[in-house]
Order: sequence, then C-alpha cells, then structure tokens
Amino acid sequence: MSRSNCRPNSSAPFKAATGLGEVIDVTSAAALKPSVVHITGPLIRILGDRFAFGVKVAVLDTLASLLNKARDMLKPFFPQLQTTFMKALNDVNRAVSFVFPALGFLSRKG
Repeated sequence: MSRSNCRPNSSAPFKAATGLGEVIDVTSAAALKPSVVHITGPLIRILGDRFAFGVKVAVLDTLASLLNKARDMLKPFFPQLQTTFMKALNDVNRAVSFVFPALGFLSRKG
C-alpha cells in the first residue's frame, strides 16, 4: 500500500508513521542497520495502543517497508511481526489486504 493511498489524517502520530515510512523507503539497508531494532520495537508497541485506524495502517505500512528493506535484521522480531500482521488481517471491518505480502515475506525461510 502506498503511503499516498492511506486515508488522509492530520494527526501527529499519523504524520510521524508516514514520515518514518518515507525515510525507510529512501534509506539503504546498510544505513538502517544500526537503527532497525530501535525503530521496530516501538512501532509494534504503538499498534497495541488506542490510535485511529489510519494511524495503525500507516504503522503497518511502515513495518512492511522496514521488513522489505531489512528482513535479515528483523529476524528476532518475526514472531511479534507475524502476530501483528495476523491481527490486522482479523480486522474484518477494514481493508487490510496490503498485509498479505508482508505475511508472505515473514513466512519465507532464509
């Protein structure tokens, strides 16, 4: 899901998640390496808080970008990421089909 396709939301958490995702998109995996752990844990925790759905979508999209860019560095987080994306799939009231590629990525061995 492209960040430009996220529902418009002017909240600070939405802007922060979207901005972080954009930074991740333009940053190399090597440059992200020192920060991956410091970025991933808080993003996963944010999804447990009570934020608007638009914020959660932006965070999920950012996590998917991070996973795509730095998969090997995120291996310690795979169980939490799988749970996070599965919970998003179970939200039957929302369009969260963009999590399918992330779950497929997590299920690959290697």
